[in-house]
Amino acid sequence: MLQFYKPNAKNTGSACSFSYNKKDRALWVNFIKQASWNNETKNGTFKGSGPDKKANSKFSVTELAGLVHAIETNGEYGGFHGTKERNTTFKFCPYIRDGSQV
Repeated sequence: MLQFYKPNAKNTGSACSFSYNKKDRALWVNFIKQASWNNETKNGTFKGSGPDKKANSKFSVTELAGLVHAIETNGEYGGFHGTKERNTTFKFCPYIRDGSQV
């Protein structure tokens, strides 16, 4: 498992984890919003449940190949996941700000 977290004083940070499941040959990605910020220790916390606090996505080998292709070609790749609870769309592409790639 690979984990990243980036809290900030504005309380708008997030954490994510990546884990590969050999059985179903899929990459699981979990995101969670920052819950709080301690200004004295300069630490953020990440906890909570519900669709407004976290998201879990499962990416197939085909979808991962699309992401790698987007990185290698500086292109974009997007997709759609639908479940009974909710639908999720995703787009992986270069970040453009003020007309220039960042």
